[in-house]
Amino acid sequence: MSRPRRLLVLCQDFPPDVSASSFCLLRLAKYLPEANWQPHFLALRNTWGTAHHDPGLAAEVPGSTRVDRVASWSPEERIDRYFGRGRFASSPHARPNSRSPAARRPAPSATRGRGLRSRLIGLLRPIWALLWRTPDPMIWSRVPMVRRGRALAQHYRFDAILSMGPPHSLHLAGLALERALGLPLVVDLQDPWAVQPFGPDLNPLGRRLSPRFEARVVRSADHVVLNTPRALAFYAARYPDERSKLSTIPNGFDPAYRPKPRAIPNRRSSRRFQLCHSGVLYGQRDLRPFLTAMAEQVDAGVDLHLEQIGFHHPRFDLPGAIARHGLDDRVKLVPRLNHDAVLERMRDADGFLVVQPNAPLQVPGKLYEMMLFDRPILALSGDGATADLIRQHDLGAVAAHDDVAAIRTALRDLIERSSSESESTTRREPLDRYDGRRLARELAELLDGVLSRRNLG
Repeated sequence: MSRPRRLLVLCQDFPPDVSASSFCLLRLAKYLPEANWQPHFLALRNTWGTAHHDPGLAAEVPGSTRVDRVASWSPEERIDRYFGRGRFASSPHARPNSRSPAARRPAPSATRGRGLRSRLIGLLRPIWALLWRTPDPMIWSRVPMVRRGRALAQHYRFDAILSMGPPHSLHLAGLALERALGLPLVVDLQDPWAVQPFGPDLNPLGRRLSPRFEARVVRSADHVVLNTPRALAFYAARYPDERSKLSTIPNGFDPAYRPKPRAIPNRRSSRRFQLCHSGVLYGQRDLRPFLTAMAEQVDAGVDLHLEQIGFHHPRFDLPGAIARHGLDDRVKLVPRLNHDAVLERMRDADGFLVVQPNAPLQVPGKLYEMMLFDRPILALSGDGATADLIRQHDLGAVAAHDDVAAIRTALRDLIERSSSESESTTRREPLDRYDGRRLARELAELLDGVLSRRNLG
């Protein structure tokens, strides 16, 4: 076999830093070498402290994996500190935490005297965002990332570049490195770029430039990877002249996390039904309509319980909603846990909850891991990629996140389905399709093809 081909991967977080993309990157580190591609990760340095570290994930990184990190400092941080941290806007890519401005309630005295200053800040906020957050706050790391990438290329014979975003500034860094090094560039759009999935538009002026940035990257890259068929169809219609360079490689799960059969409890051993939702609740990911439907089911005699693991935005006031519905002994709010602990909680669940409103092109990464446990899944999602996946593989039920009646019906169906299924109903098709080892081979084959076309050209 020839020497392993070397891939420079531009990314935001790599273990022990934790974000939604960390698990995909870890799978690449584990399984790409089996397909004769050795990834070298160039990641942004975590400035959020150990609260977003998971040492257990770092222990899974193969010893042969090389990781370099670039500072993700922004001048906005110092300017924002002078005016009052977070006063202008919270980044859509910022990690929510209990110490963030959005998570603090101002004291009554702090709300007085805003007057002219607050109005001025409101007028300046779009300009502020345009200057410091276009196309996203990580744009200030583009130059040091390109500089480090060029230095690494002098020591390692890279064969190709892979940029994985958001943040989408990484794709601009990848484009600059493609031109500087003459290497093929594959762009992995984990989330849509020029369309806002959900939540308030925190950068209205800068967002007008996003289509231009996106078009430049899509047209210049050697290949663009989308994560869902919906996203592929959207981008194929958006860039018909680039259709031949677009393809789908879905997200997936690490087969190493597949639980042993004896670790799975008997779902029919009691009438109690335990749902688990592991993930951040923010933007339109509002759990309160579900709590209303859950309370109605409990009043009807259903022994239903929920465990919410992870951050939930204070504006939802979930503790207050839980108390109002009389669900204090049935809903447990659990702080963020490390990945091993989350897997243990998932093993004990009878079903899973996914909250994915107004994101028709995306599927949350945690849904793929849920497939490992062969539990029914309730997706609170409108029409889109998440609903498609649930229905295609018969994984559970779908209801609009804000439709209490639909949620109530879906809950009832989910519980009935769980009690009627045998213990040997594992669905092999989704387990095989979304196996991380298989997906790494697909990426390797794509990279081989891109490299061959480059060499022929």
